[in-house]
Amino acid sequence: MSFIKKVSGTIFILLVFCTFSLKSQIATINRTLSGVKEEVRQVNRLADGNQIFEAVALMNKSYNNFEHYINYYFEDEYRKALAEDRSFTPSINVTFNKKLTAAFWEERRKRAQKSIDNAREAFSDGHYRRTLDSQDQVWAYLKTTYDAVNMIKDLAENISDAQYYDAIKGVKEGIDGFIENYKMIENAKLQILETELYETEIAGLISRGSKMEETFWQFSNFLSIYEQDVMNYYKLIDFFYERVNAIRQESVVDWNSPDYSWNSNPYRNKVVQLQNSFKAKNLDYTTLKSKIKQVIDEAETEKDNVSNNLYQLNIPDKFEKINQLETDFNDFNDFAFDVID
Repeated sequence: MSFIKKVSGTIFILLVFCTFSLKSQIATINRTLSGVKEEVRQVNRLADGNQIFEAVALMNKSYNNFEHYINYYFEDEYRKALAEDRSFTPSINVTFNKKLTAAFWEERRKRAQKSIDNAREAFSDGHYRRTLDSQDQVWAYLKTTYDAVNMIKDLAENISDAQYYDAIKGVKEGIDGFIENYKMIENAKLQILETELYETEIAGLISRGSKMEETFWQFSNFLSIYEQDVMNYYKLIDFFYERVNAIRQESVVDWNSPDYSWNSNPYRNKVVQLQNSFKAKNLDYTTLKSKIKQVIDEAETEKDNVSNNLYQLNIPDKFEKINQLETDFNDFNDFAFDVID
């Protein structure tokens, strides 16, 4: 009884091991793709914290690693995975944080500029009155401008690398000046306490805001190069799915089948037997030559059938296999004629 239990236990372990082994290639692919997804999540977390350049650096590193995997490992792994489970289709759906697009920051620039224009209009001679309502209206527009530029300021302050400094220097100086004036007016509550001073400072604040438009545009344009990095990553994912679809459409081949494999050994053995019969003087030379040519014809007919079948396949190394088949046949053919000669 104990022996039966041991055997049963061993069989169970082997079954578990075999089941695991059969799915091991699928697990390898899924593990790799999970790693890519986690890297994208890290990129998005950095971008969400306005650490744009750290996010871009990680995104580019992830791109290079994923591209290397697709080009050098994925196709072989996926073919093996399909042998484990023909229905297996890998998935890598990811979305990058919108802060990694120039469009996001361009929208902030437009929002800030529109608020400045609205504030200028509300503060103009035709609309402005020295009342709290008028002051509050102007201040509300400037508050919207402040919120928009403050987000851009957070991003600009995250740029520590010297190579980016010139690109954001003018932007940061303009933002700092605007924010400094804004906070001074807000903290002193000039809109309530000193009407003339308030109007002077507001006019200066509107002027500063207007001057920021060009530098804002330059900044959003500067960020467009990183938006291209995002688009390149999406294109890499598209390429990944193209490879998935192409591999799934490849033919499934039993390479042990005589329809797709050719072996010269049976024909070599026939030639050797005929040679031995000739040496034993059981055959004359004319008969030997005739029979060996028959063997060559049989071998070539079978080789041609296999070659035609290979040609119909949808596999990446089809022509390599056909060329190897021709090489193998030529080797046999040379061997047979050597015997004749």
